[in-house]
Amino acid sequence: MYAVIGRRHGKILSGDLTQGSGNFAVTCLLPVIESFNFAQDMRKQTSGLACPQLMFSHWECEAQAHRHSDASFLLSRLKCLNDFPEFTPCVCLQVIDIDPFWLPTTEEELMHFGEKADSANRAKVYMDSVRRRKGLFVDEQVVEHAEKQRTLSKNK
Repeated sequence: MYAVIGRRHGKILSGDLTQGSGNFAVTCLLPVIESFNFAQDMRKQTSGLACPQLMFSHWECEAQAHRHSDASFLLSRLKCLNDFPEFTPCVCLQVIDIDPFWLPTTEEELMHFGEKADSANRAKVYMDSVRRRKGLFVDEQVVEHAEKQRTLSKNK
């Protein structure tokens, strides 16, 4: 359960065992964009013992790095029952200050990130996933290094 939340860039706020029952309630922050298929992924990873429910709570502003972009976050609350899953979460929307089109320009950035800045840019990943879902153009290369590919032929 914690691995699924962590993989989706969630922040766990609390995790408590409900007295008098076998329920375990986990409260966490989860990006709204990451909430797609979250319930299916959670049930699959916990063999059906967790059943998430997400609902809106509030907006937050988060100052990260020196980049500008918008992304939303969601507060989710999770209850996991020993035999039967039960879940009641809340949602919080949060802004991420990251430019999805950022590329390294200074010498220090070039040394740290390289020319391409191959590390994943969360804002770009979120933006591309929304564009893909809406059927819009996504700027990505199918083949990155064509000169490294070769054609396999049958030996005669």
